[in-house]
Amino acid sequence: MIDVRDDVAELFAGEQTIDDFLAIEGVEARRFGNRSTRRFERGGRGFYIKAHGPTGWWPIIEDLLKLRRPQVGARPEWEAIRAANTHGIPVPEIVACGEDRGSWASRSSFLVTDEVIPAISLEELFETTSVDAGLRRRLIRTVARLARRLHESGLNHRDFYLCHFLLDPSSADSTTPRLTLIDLHRAQLRRQVPRRWQVKDIAGLYFSAMDIGLSGRDLLLFLGCYTGKPLREILADHDGFWHDVRQRAFRLYRKIHGQAPCIDVPNPEIRKTPLPTRRAA
Repeated sequence: MIDVRDDVAELFAGEQTIDDFLAIEGVEARRFGNRSTRRFERGGRGFYIKAHGPTGWWPIIEDLLKLRRPQVGARPEWEAIRAANTHGIPVPEIVACGEDRGSWASRSSFLVTDEVIPAISLEELFETTSVDAGLRRRLIRTVARLARRLHESGLNHRDFYLCHFLLDPSSADSTTPRLTLIDLHRAQLRRQVPRRWQVKDIAGLYFSAMDIGLSGRDLLLFLGCYTGKPLREILADHDGFWHDVRQRAFRLYRKIHGQAPCIDVPNPEIRKTPLPTRRAA
């Protein structure tokens, strides 16, 4: 099965089989196991291809033992992108996708998406640029609302870090900066996101933002936009969700960096008060 978007079909007229797409040459951006990501150009336009080779049976058995649907090949990502599009979540546009008819263990597949330009990841933005307070608050609001919409739509990302948010620099001064969420190859889609996967996503996001100078007000701003609840209600709720987020984020930071993060949270209630989650629709 191969599906190519109509408006770019001529650019891919030479690719008729799965192997043809897998053989597309480009600059390799990432390689992990049986998966590689390459950037290439056609007709003066930039594209990315994610090429997935056979996985073997062990990763599939692992998922089945954990009562999870096996995350094999490119299909989970293109299904997640299509679901995200349906719910108005900004993600890369699919150009082409396909998989062969082999067994799960021997199947090859691919996904081609448009290059997102102009763009800078939020991780790179905060590492290389002096971000003023106004832009930081606008980005926090936009990221929090995107996270809320993602989870309400039944999607969880599983690699929900600042590096996977791309900012259009030309929109930085607007009320709502334009962000694109990328790398959904591990995303899961359900009718409702289980609490533990909500915790994992938000904890990953918090972990990746621990060194950008977040203040207590920044955290409260995120909580308010993510839950859609008044701060008084957030601080009064004791279901433990935000406590679990913080604990998981701190554990991950210590595991990666070998020390606790230097987070200055002036309001001690943020540390002590377990804060709520919004149940996903």
